[in-house]
Amino acid sequence: MSKFKKIISITTSITTIAMVSGIAMLAPLAAGAVVTGVAEGDMIKTADNPDIYIAKYVGSKQFKRLILSPSVFNSYGHLKWENVKTVSQATLDQFTVSTLVRAEGDPKVYNLYPTPNSDIGGKHWVNMTAEQFTSCNTTNTLFDWDSVYQINAADRDSYTVSTDDTTCTLSTEGGGGTVSALSVALASDTPVASMAPANAARVGFTKVNFTASSAGSVTINSLTVQRTGLAVDAAIGSVMLIDTADDSQLGLNQVLNANHQAIFPDAIVIPAGTTKSILIAANMPASTAAYAGQVVTLSLVAVTTASSISGTLPITGNYNTINASLAIGTASITVGALDPGTAFTKEVGVTNYNFSSLKVTAGSVEDVSVNSIRWNQSGSAASSDLANVKVNDGTTDYAATISSDGKYYSVNFATPIVIAKGLSKEFTIKGDIANGSARTISFDIYRNTDIVIKGTTYGYSLIPAFVSNGVTHATAYATAISATTSPYFAGAHVTIGTGSLRVDKNSSAAPAANVTEGATGIILGAFDFVVLGEEVRPTSIILSIDIAQIGGGASGSSSDITNIVLAKADGTVIAGPVNGVDGLITEGGDGTATFSGSVSFPVGTTAVIVKGNINIDFQTNDTIAVGLNTPFTKVTGATGATTGNAVEATPASAVWANTMTVKAGALAVKVSGSPAAQSVVRGITGFTFANLIFDATASGEDIRITSVAVQDGAYTANTQAFIQSLQLWDGTTALNIGSNVVNPTNSATASTTLTFSLNNPLVVTKGTIKSIALKGNISGSATASSHEFGLAAAAAISATGVSTGQDIGEAVTAANGQKMDIVVSGQWSVQLDSASPSAKLSANDITGVELTKLRFRATGEQINITNLRLQLTSASSTGVDLVAVSLWDGTQVASGVFIGAGGAATADFVLSPSFVIPKNDEKVLIIKGDIAKIGTGFPGTSGHTIAVDFDGTTAAQDYGVGYDSGANVFTYSADTAANKVTMHKSVPTVSKLALGTNTLANGSAVPIYKFKVTADTKGDIDLYRVTFRFATTTATLTNLVLYDVTETDEVAVQNDVTLPTYSADNHLTLELNDVAATPRTIPAGSSRTFELRGAVSGVTTGSSLTAQLEGDAAVIATVNGTYLLIATDVANDVNNDFIWSDRSADLHAVGTADWTNGYLVSGLPSSNLTPEVLSK
Repeated sequence: MSKFKKIISITTSITTIAMVSGIAMLAPLAAGAVVTGVAEGDMIKTADNPDIYIAKYVGSKQFKRLILSPSVFNSYGHLKWENVKTVSQATLDQFTVSTLVRAEGDPKVYNLYPTPNSDIGGKHWVNMTAEQFTSCNTTNTLFDWDSVYQINAADRDSYTVSTDDTTCTLSTEGGGGTVSALSVALASDTPVASMAPANAARVGFTKVNFTASSAGSVTINSLTVQRTGLAVDAAIGSVMLIDTADDSQLGLNQVLNANHQAIFPDAIVIPAGTTKSILIAANMPASTAAYAGQVVTLSLVAVTTASSISGTLPITGNYNTINASLAIGTASITVGALDPGTAFTKEVGVTNYNFSSLKVTAGSVEDVSVNSIRWNQSGSAASSDLANVKVNDGTTDYAATISSDGKYYSVNFATPIVIAKGLSKEFTIKGDIANGSARTISFDIYRNTDIVIKGTTYGYSLIPAFVSNGVTHATAYATAISATTSPYFAGAHVTIGTGSLRVDKNSSAAPAANVTEGATGIILGAFDFVVLGEEVRPTSIILSIDIAQIGGGASGSSSDITNIVLAKADGTVIAGPVNGVDGLITEGGDGTATFSGSVSFPVGTTAVIVKGNINIDFQTNDTIAVGLNTPFTKVTGATGATTGNAVEATPASAVWANTMTVKAGALAVKVSGSPAAQSVVRGITGFTFANLIFDATASGEDIRITSVAVQDGAYTANTQAFIQSLQLWDGTTALNIGSNVVNPTNSATASTTLTFSLNNPLVVTKGTIKSIALKGNISGSATASSHEFGLAAAAAISATGVSTGQDIGEAVTAANGQKMDIVVSGQWSVQLDSASPSAKLSANDITGVELTKLRFRATGEQINITNLRLQLTSASSTGVDLVAVSLWDGTQVASGVFIGAGGAATADFVLSPSFVIPKNDEKVLIIKGDIAKIGTGFPGTSGHTIAVDFDGTTAAQDYGVGYDSGANVFTYSADTAANKVTMHKSVPTVSKLALGTNTLANGSAVPIYKFKVTADTKGDIDLYRVTFRFATTTATLTNLVLYDVTETDEVAVQNDVTLPTYSADNHLTLELNDVAATPRTIPAGSSRTFELRGAVSGVTTGSSLTAQLEGDAAVIATVNGTYLLIATDVANDVNNDFIWSDRSADLHAVGTADWTNGYLVSGLPSSNLTPEVLSK
């Protein structure tokens, strides 16, 4: 083991580190204070945070350690609360947080990690040898002997034991576990070597990439930058860090200390799996004459974090040479004309107020651009007290971005604002005051680099000169500019004045509704009391009551409404009860209810609900409305809780709640049309037989139902007992339980009455409707029978008013429910789906060709199809044309092969997993096939047509299992008739192409039609014939020539000087033979483009020419056993407009039987391709 000499001796044990003994609790290891105002062992905190730290110095190192809780503080007898010092955040940030401690008499060193925003935390034993600890310091500077504090046992024991730290990573709290790793590297785009002139700001030296691993975010506690190179420290004014993502400054400017270092103590968080690029930059002094020619570099020499670090320190970028000859631009800052200048008090609700304004004036050397401005809101107001904060440049508003601590308001100008040399531009920060009575607002410029200004000629950022206005800010909190110290611009204070109170109607808490005479605690209306700035306390609220006697006869008045209260949404009464008082009031209404005494409304919106009792003097259809007429005159005596100032409620116009209508209790009951009539498999449990609708929309009060009589209409006598355990359900709540569950008994009478006594009474809120489900079980031994559950004309229903307790007369709509047929098992059927593929061509040797879609339907229960038989129904095909067939339900559920010839070939499939058809629903099964290869030695036959269908003639091979019945269920469906797929060795695709122009003109070779033919990748194809149809209006077409224009050298493939005439239509049939008298071949996977041209004459205004490529309406006629013909025989067929070959025959030629027509060719409809119209 080693023995280490630090400031004092350190001893170690085999597995623990023992640090310092015999030193006072919480005392430092060595002295040497360097922070002004903070001595060794001082207790320090900031004004806005209760956390207290103990300061410690070791040489030039500065540490702070959190005191966890008041009880820990009090456990140290020498610590006194009155000795705690309040320091600025900047001062506190100069100290590095230490989490390493050792308790007196305990050799173990612990890593303490307080839980944020609490008085608890965890402790991790640093379980390693001294050598390991020292070694860890090379990659993680938190492993620092000097940072270890000595504490007492009570302090140590206030932390919960967590996992040990055994690696060079200090754990965080939360059950232990390591934080993410951090990699540090020089960025590839670090600034190039350049020069640094006097008064330049943000001069870039070194750009560093900090990357957090995906394991978690990394918090950097401090960074240390060191000046290196052939220069003196004075050559650098200050050092700064810039986040290159948004060009914002991180923390404060730091000056170089005696070790030539600048320490940045601000925490920087790198989210997991991301990289943050930080530029180390410098602000240059006003004069560099004494340092001209010196070469400066700035190196990152230390990173403090709880994470492990990968990367080699120091990291040094390129150098900058100090320059004294270049005079860059200048800018000066003065108070703007729109600045308020002096302190003011402004009330909550003031909008678009100018908080601060400054003027930027460009010097005479170069134009300057303002890139960004960062304002510091140094007042006591929170960011939530302000709204719509913007910076205006005289013409445009720019929304300010608020920092996480709510104190900095920044604007980055996407397009920098240019100020010509010698001219000025004013920038004003303004916004709305939304809250915060008695708090203050002051927008400052804290640092002279918080305004980023750059010269447009030389490109350097510059340090603006703040021109003192001779005002001392502390005297009267007026706007003051300092030329030398922070804040450089101290904005005039705004004290937020008295709060405000506004009353609004609240329709959601008290919508227009029916109320019942004789009811208590009835909602009469609701209002929102909206408070801004500070808590407001009115002492009198006078509620107006307006009654309209619509019911006729004697009616109630305001005095018939009693026990009126004002309550919050949670039921808490804030005023009352009081009784209504009769008497016509001048502002409108028939009476009032007066609430006296202070009521407190906090900042925000408080929903106030008016409730009361209504006696029986009111008549049906009378209306009652309550209001504040007006809040300005009826909500009085209000004062602000913070300022003590009087607050006047608004608005000055009447605010009335929704009108309530007096109605008697009413209930309508009927049978729902859902669920639909259906078959249901015996043995099912929890089946919904019917839904009963309880309608209280016309009721003046909530209705409570305790008993319901339901009619069981059985189509077959003595089958009622098959239905068991009937219950009424309100959603997931059973209303009749235990002995009240109904079990019908057999009866020779078709209709019997079942009475449901509700253990859990059904309450239907007035103005609403409830649907109640009648559910039960069906015996597994039930025979085929049918049941309808409904309501008889005089169904007995016990219902009373919730508020009044009065009996309610129900209006029952008599009706039988839907017929439910009990069956032994469900059924299923299958048919061709409407989206099943149309007839089409397919190239050979292709897998997964969609052949058929079958639509299955299950009734009575869910059916799980396990076995299916399919058949080939085209006589021209054989089983070998398909290498395999597969069934798909999203994923493949079965595969197989056909055996035999078309019309007799079948394939049986066992589906795994089974094909599930939901109860009373439909589902589609997709059939796909792998087309066989065509050619010598291969099984496929060109021209064969393939159709795969459901085979319903052998029902024993088609079955599934009923989900409820558990029985095998066989189909009752007939065969399907799917469209055919015709297989070829290769297939063409035709597409029409646009002409260069559609304007008709005279000419000898006018383009008339353009198209492209593409061969499938499976093989070449030959074209033998194409056919066109023409129509003209006052124009003549002759000398037609078809060109192959695929290559640069065009080839005339056919021509016809004279157009033959057929049935008043002009047709042109072109045999695509070149000079060698062979068809036009299109290689596999490629295309050939053709253009038809002709001589056009006689064109005048209104002339037109239409050309159209013809398709074929049906397949060629062949004799039994043949599927393709020789080219000339296809030409003799009635459907002969487009003739092509898949070149499938041996020694393929015009005379081999591998030719067919254009029927089903992709892109070539049987109704012909889209016409091309040329006109003038």
